[in-house]
Amino acid sequence: MILIEENFLSDQDCDNIKKIAIESYNKSEAFRDIHVLEIIKANYDLSKKLGFVYSNYLGTKNIVAFPELLQFTYWTPNSFQDLHFDVTRDSTNLTSITYLNDDYEGGETYFENDVVVKPKKGKVVFFDGKKYKHGVSKITQGNRYVCAFWYTNNISKLNC
Repeated sequence: MILIEENFLSDQDCDNIKKIAIESYNKSEAFRDIHVLEIIKANYDLSKKLGFVYSNYLGTKNIVAFPELLQFTYWTPNSFQDLHFDVTRDSTNLTSITYLNDDYEGGETYFENDVVVKPKKGKVVFFDGKKYKHGVSKITQGNRYVCAFWYTNNISKLNC
C-alpha cells in the first residue's frame, strides 16, 4: 500500500515547520549527501504535535501506527538516493515523507513499481519502507526540505 494525501499540511504549517528546520540546521548531522535532525531535538512540542496529528490521521484510515522517529531531512543540489529498502528497527512497519516545500527541481520520490511522487508542498506519502523499494531523484536546483517519519504498530517498542 502506498497512500498519498494531497494538502495534508497547509502552506502556513509547512512554512512554520520549514522555518524551525532551517533555524535548527546547525544541530543536524551529515548522512550520505544530506543532513538529518530528529525533530524532538529541534522542538519538543512540535515533535509531539506532529506525532499526534499523523497517528490520528492514520487511525481514520484504520491503520494503527505510532511514531518511532521523526526527522527533518535537508537535501541540497546534487543530492539523491538510489532505490533502497529502509534499514530501521525490527518494529518499524510504516514510513512517511511530507514535503515542506516544492520550490526546487528534481527530488521526486520514486518506487521500484514505477510509481513516481512529484513533490508538492503539504503532500504526504505513507508506505512500508521495508517492503517497497524506493529512492529520491537527483535535486538539480534549490533545496528540498521534508519530514521523514517511521512508525510502529507495537506501542511497547516506543522509547517513551
